[in-house]
Amino acid sequence: MNNLAQDQESFRERPLEAEIIQLKALLAEEQARYAELDQQYKQVVVLQELSIEVLKILNGPLDLTEVIGAVLAVIKGKLGFDAVGLRLRSGDDFPYFSQEGFSMDFLMTENSIVTRDHDGRSCRNADGSIPLECTCGLTISGRADRSSPWFTEAGSFWTNDSLPLLRLAADQDPRLHPRNRCMYAGFRSIALIPVRNDQEIIGLLQLNSLKKDFFSSGMVSFMEGLGTNLGLALMRKQAEKAVIQSEARYKLLSEQFEAILDHIPGMVFYKDTENRFVRVNQYVALAHGMTKRGIEGKSMIELYSKEDAEKYYQDDLLVIRSGVPRMNIQERWSTDEGERWIETSKIPFIDIDGVIRGVIGISFDITERKKWEEERGSLLAQLYQSQKLESIGIMANGIAHNFNNILASVGGYADMALDEVAPGSRTRSDLLNIIKGVESARQLVQQMLAFSRTNTANAESEDVASIVREAVSLYKASVKGGADIREVFEAGSGRARVDKVQLQQAIFNLCSNSMHAMEQSSGFIEISVVMVSVDPGLLSKYINLQEGRYVKISVRDAGCGMTAEVLGHIFEPFFTTKEVGKGTGLGLFMVRQVIKGFNGDVLIESAPGQGTCIEVYLPAVS
Repeated sequence: MNNLAQDQESFRERPLEAEIIQLKALLAEEQARYAELDQQYKQVVVLQELSIEVLKILNGPLDLTEVIGAVLAVIKGKLGFDAVGLRLRSGDDFPYFSQEGFSMDFLMTENSIVTRDHDGRSCRNADGSIPLECTCGLTISGRADRSSPWFTEAGSFWTNDSLPLLRLAADQDPRLHPRNRCMYAGFRSIALIPVRNDQEIIGLLQLNSLKKDFFSSGMVSFMEGLGTNLGLALMRKQAEKAVIQSEARYKLLSEQFEAILDHIPGMVFYKDTENRFVRVNQYVALAHGMTKRGIEGKSMIELYSKEDAEKYYQDDLLVIRSGVPRMNIQERWSTDEGERWIETSKIPFIDIDGVIRGVIGISFDITERKKWEEERGSLLAQLYQSQKLESIGIMANGIAHNFNNILASVGGYADMALDEVAPGSRTRSDLLNIIKGVESARQLVQQMLAFSRTNTANAESEDVASIVREAVSLYKASVKGGADIREVFEAGSGRARVDKVQLQQAIFNLCSNSMHAMEQSSGFIEISVVMVSVDPGLLSKYINLQEGRYVKISVRDAGCGMTAEVLGHIFEPFFTTKEVGKGTGLGLFMVRQVIKGFNGDVLIESAPGQGTCIEVYLPAVS
């Protein structure tokens, strides 16, 4: 009975025990579900905190490199990854832009994922794209099978156990040249999240853990969203960086350009349509005796006379309204130091909207160049004159010798005919006129021969006043009527090395010219001899004289005078203002040639109705 009672009692207790066991099993399931929910909740909280921190970093003041480094550090620290990295496009490749946790040996082999040939050049697919290797390359290229258990609909790769990838057969492995370095490094949980800009993959967020079963689908989904935000933020940061670099580059370029402008030896300026200086270089400031900032903003009327300002403004308006540059404009410029010459070129300044906003120009001071051009013109004129004289001299020498032979023949026959003609006959008078004409022609021939050569072989130290006095006395005796010739001879007027005959002939020519100038008016001729000094202040006037002491012979008349045009040609051979048959045009030319042969020079001052003064300068000798 006792055993039966015990069995009955035991039977009654067994269902309760089974129920307890079942209840314990349910409780364990609930506790596991709670633990999972608690873990998911904690993960959500961590991901929310991570999201907030990442957003703060992405919207903060850090530059692109600092932003990426900070984001990776937060992801690694908050979620406990062993290694994180961000690949970004650089040319054809996607190297690590930033990373934490990967060894240097790993980076040396895994940094580049481009397939290269034996020469190190990037290979190409048939469609021209670059083949990318391993799992990273498969994810970045976007060519993975989205139905694969390793890939999400968004194209991310993830696994909580990477070891099976090592056992994939070649025909089952979708990867190009799988490297499996992550697996060999011990990373069991791996996630590769594409970083996008719109639909374009620009990089890859790589998340690695040494632990198995590290990821959840929710975490991967969250990281995909983070990858999208990260891509947008990266593009914004890159744009900001580009703007900052552009501004810095523009500032540097502007500073360097301004430095270059300041070293251009010309006045560079930009003026607006209101005729105000907007920018100028240092030479503009120096030309006006002001600073650059002192000139900028001022109008032309504030810096120039009203007349000059209006002239320059009209010139600018022509460029602004026509849009056509004006180049190499030469004009006078009045300054405090006197009048200068400037050469200006102007072009229209066209804004990015296509509207002309003013003129940009550059002006060069060409005053010295103008002087040089004038001097060059004078030297060229002297050269051409010298060449002409040389040609005429050669021609004159040949003509004179041949003509002299003809004159000798004519004179000889006239002399012989004169011996056969009775005195007092008309024929004898004609023959005498022929002989007289021959003699005049011979004198002309002598002048032509003297023109073709300058002979100073007989030059000696002579008392100039004595030679001039003797020449004037002879000239007075040869002039019909009582000519009013005045003489002024300074005592001790000095000596010069001259040929007496040639100098007297020169004085005869000067007196003769003065007498012809007074044929239409009554007047006088004044001849003087004085000692003078030519100092540096007078050298500009007497350009062919050296500094020193000179004997000056002056022949001044009160005749009709000469115009500036005539004075410009007065020393040219065969130039004359006399009527045909009354002058050879060799007189003054011969005078100057003779005096220059004595290392002197001749100066003529004259004006219509003011008479003429001819000054002969001879170097004085002791």
